[in-house]
Amino acid sequence: MKNNNATLSLGKISADVAIYYFAFALYLISYMIKYININYGYAVTMLHLLCLGFICIKILLQGFKTLIYLLLMSILLALSLLSFYFTSDRTILFLSLFVIASDKIQIKSLAKISLAVISIVMITVVMCSSFGVIDAVYQVRDGFGLRSSLGFSHPNRFGSNMLALAIAYAIIKFPVYSTVDTVIYSSISCIIMAVSDSRTAAISVVLVMVLSAICSKCYGKKIQKMLLVVMCCTFIVVVFISFYFMSSYDPAISWMRQFDELLSGRLNLANSYYRAYSFSSFGRSYSDLLLLVGTQKTVMIDNSYVNLLIVFGLVPTVLYLFGYLTLFLYAIKAEILSACVFGAFMYACVGFTECLTIDFAMNYCLIGVATLYSHTVKTNSSRLQSPFLNKGSYLRESTAKVLGLRNIH
Repeated sequence: MKNNNATLSLGKISADVAIYYFAFALYLISYMIKYININYGYAVTMLHLLCLGFICIKILLQGFKTLIYLLLMSILLALSLLSFYFTSDRTILFLSLFVIASDKIQIKSLAKISLAVISIVMITVVMCSSFGVIDAVYQVRDGFGLRSSLGFSHPNRFGSNMLALAIAYAIIKFPVYSTVDTVIYSSISCIIMAVSDSRTAAISVVLVMVLSAICSKCYGKKIQKMLLVVMCCTFIVVVFISFYFMSSYDPAISWMRQFDELLSGRLNLANSYYRAYSFSSFGRSYSDLLLLVGTQKTVMIDNSYVNLLIVFGLVPTVLYLFGYLTLFLYAIKAEILSACVFGAFMYACVGFTECLTIDFAMNYCLIGVATLYSHTVKTNSSRLQSPFLNKGSYLRESTAKVLGLRNIH
């Protein structure tokens, strides 16, 4: 395959793209290992170092098409390094690196890698747990029986991994939906409830199923635009509600207390961390954010947006939310619904109850932000005034190719 940016190629993909996919697989494996009920030692650190090396190679091979884009990505990287300095957490740093290096990367390829890696790790862990090699964590929920983690560090982690499988499968199949898919999503939801009783994860899988079915019927550009507007507004509402409950939750108010009970105390926990630590510009270390939860001191903020603000700080939160919003606004302007936007929306909704939205290992749909912006800075001022509207515009065609957008004429 001929490639203008890399002299080497591996089969049907260029060498730099293959390196990126391999780095993503390593990073996802490291993410999964952290939540297995084992003492993983330095395994995660070693995988992160390997991943960092491959990502740097990818960035060097792809280069930067404009000086402005190079400057913006350098600023993003510098801010990410500041976040790492203050928090000692690599999440934002790797998120930025993967986004910066995402030139020519296909969203469905990432979803396939995610589906394969998560499936293999889950099967391995469950089998090891069944044979007693890895201990399962059991919890009793009042009135609902025994919850099992099947080898993971918490029963909810089993449910989160199953949810990630459902979203990856939906992205791969997008925009096709069939009766078989209904059976698959229903089975995943039932397995989650039967094993770990992770209610929010099970409900989220049903949401994936419903939205996949709806998107499969959205053929016209106007209908897609209406759905995209709903998605964008929903994202804004989810973020607003997250921060509202974080700062204003009051157990003395009956409806708030009942809603919190439905969410297994997530609202109270978010509010407790906010009252105890508030937030800073670039976050703080996990060791400085310990609260007594049950019988042990730990950091437990399940809402992704609250976690982002309190742990990683105001500056990374603003940049993250701005990038997310930009992705939806560009899609609305184009009147085109893509697998990338679909996946981003699913993780935006899931972020209210599950801390999956921040980490690139789960939410790889954020490559859409870099793709759209890199092509925007390459166009002249007249194109910037009406992106995507010119049928033959470079921006529209390039974005369609990279993200797999629908209805490109």
